[in-house]
Amino acid sequence: MKISFIYYLILLSFLSDFSFAKKKLPKKINYSQKIENSLVTIDYFQQINKKKKIWGKSIPFNKNWTFSSDSKTIISFDKDVFINNLRLLQGSYSFYIFPVNENDWHFIFNKNIKGSTKEYKMSDDVMRLSITPEKINNTDTLKIGIENIFTNVENKRMGDYSYEEEDLTYDLFVHFGELKAKLNIFYTEERFNMGLNPDLPDEIKPIWDIVMNSLQGLINEDFKMHTENFSKDFVTNWGDGGGTEGHIQMLGHFFRGGGLEGIGLNLENLTYTQKNKNHIKFTNIVTHFPSNIYGHAFYFDYTLNKNENGKWEIVELIEPDHTPF
Repeated sequence: MKISFIYYLILLSFLSDFSFAKKKLPKKINYSQKIENSLVTIDYFQQINKKKKIWGKSIPFNKNWTFSSDSKTIISFDKDVFINNLRLLQGSYSFYIFPVNENDWHFIFNKNIKGSTKEYKMSDDVMRLSITPEKINNTDTLKIGIENIFTNVENKRMGDYSYEEEDLTYDLFVHFGELKAKLNIFYTEERFNMGLNPDLPDEIKPIWDIVMNSLQGLINEDFKMHTENFSKDFVTNWGDGGGTEGHIQMLGHFFRGGGLEGIGLNLENLTYTQKNKNHIKFTNIVTHFPSNIYGHAFYFDYTLNKNENGKWEIVELIEPDHTPF
């Protein structure tokens, strides 16, 4: 009788282990979506829940929903995006949802992508947004992704200039059970504040400082600072083209229309060529205008010559392949 009981316990233990082995673990999802020249990736574990009551039960209210008991959900943007008129810089973020109740979720983007879900600090949040989810068809399987990619083109004017403004938006969605929440995201081709300390030879740095001073003047809406190192025969093809006076006039139109507020730079791909000791050209200087005047960033080339007094001057500010209005 004792032997039979021992065999029974062994069999019960075996069946329990077999049942645990057969239990389906969350599936790792590596989601990606190409949007124009940008890529959005989402890495998460796909939960499955067949219980009737999810919200407030399986997923408690007033606590971060991490989508996984251990591994963080990571969302990556390779270009800057705008969410509720707030800029989220390109990069990777851990993503959480904080469900207050069934009618109020908080989407959280957190800068700490390392470690487990237990390594979370609210002070590392870079963005937290309140979303009202909608009730739709039930799904037992967690789904996170991108949908509703939409392009809208409008004809606009700024001062004497007319232009087309193209806005591209898409929705980041989370759908589980009968609830689905969507966050509208504004696409940009911008990568603000990348490569702002370019690795240049020591003899080139003082010349680059002249260009950086001009760019800083543009960002600060200080036209005197922007043009103080322009040569007498300075020329540009930006806007209507022309010399220093016409250039300042064009900037004045942009300034009055609010088009110079919040300019950003990207110097990741900055290069230079030096034909001789008196001539140098810096290329791939990217400036981003939040007003999106042309629907894309400006790519500038600065050319400098050394004058007869040995001083470096800016002789050209050229936007490659640009045709003046």
